[in-house]
Amino acid sequence: MSISTDFADLRDKVVVLTGGASGIGASTVRLFHSHGAHVVFGDLALEAGSALVASLSTSSPTSSASPKVTFVPTNTAIHADVVRLFKTALALHGRVDHAVACAGVLTPGADFFALDQNVKSVELNEPDTTTLDVNLKGSMYFARVALVYLRHVPAQENADPAEVQRDGNDGRRLEGAEIDRSLTLIASDMPFIGVAQAPVYQVSKMGVLELMRVLRPLFQSPLSGQCLSPNGQGERRPKIQIRVNAVCPSLAATPMVGGLSEAWQGAGLPINTPEMVGQVILGLAACPESAVGGGNTKKAHGMALEVVGGEAWDIEEGLESSMGTWLGERGRQTVLGARQLFKGMGERVWEAP
Repeated sequence: MSISTDFADLRDKVVVLTGGASGIGASTVRLFHSHGAHVVFGDLALEAGSALVASLSTSSPTSSASPKVTFVPTNTAIHADVVRLFKTALALHGRVDHAVACAGVLTPGADFFALDQNVKSVELNEPDTTTLDVNLKGSMYFARVALVYLRHVPAQENADPAEVQRDGNDGRRLEGAEIDRSLTLIASDMPFIGVAQAPVYQVSKMGVLELMRVLRPLFQSPLSGQCLSPNGQGERRPKIQIRVNAVCPSLAATPMVGGLSEAWQGAGLPINTPEMVGQVILGLAACPESAVGGGNTKKAHGMALEVVGGEAWDIEEGLESSMGTWLGERGRQTVLGARQLFKGMGERVWEAP
């Protein structure tokens, strides 16, 4: 399968992104900008973030009062920083259409479970949890805040009771349409390899994949948007479809992986460029009904897209259809029965398309 490259619907959309100063995040910022989206991105790398804004402003100066690209110094492991990032986007552009959690780090973590530890050293040496804090806790903070801002609809978008959507291309209102918005989380396929390298990184990225899985049942159906009125009370707004997906890239040639990319290619394994992964991220944002090509036009929601050499496919579909093989038939029947039990209890349960 190949990801769609029709990104016309991204023009004038508002995108909030973390980890945008380098690697996959920076490539994704450039791609969104090249297709006319307003991007507000966060990162801890102050010089790199400012330089990226300067380069994009020089290459495509804007005459609008609202800047096309805005950098906000952000530590995703700090909840207040994440809130400030989204507040900046709302203040500048009045809404958030798409959110992408690209921030990720790979700090040395082999010593977390070092086999040479003893009862004394394990007491004295507290492990470094930066990778968990940024990759997993940061993604959870980002998703928590993003899902509030994605549901927020400015009052002018609801001038009458009819459900409306503003067309980003020419500002027309589309009567009776749902507003499409998305949250994309960046996981990894490294946990599938089964290697002991970078254990904390692998655990954090597997957690991001599970984060997508627990969020997707909440948004299978459109929700009413929320907007605070002047008296601070929530008001019902047009229907909003929030799509939640994960991207699981195989190795990408970024500074984070160092010399591993050369060894990877030397072994004949296909490698991603940051731009390849960015294209997949844009495809999920731009194409709510046809993010994945090959004739598949299902709603782009609840998917985990494996990305290898620039090609992408949904691994969740295969996991669901082969459940009896990897879980056993008794296990499959138990899972299906548990879904029905929780559904009967009023819980939101994922229903695979």
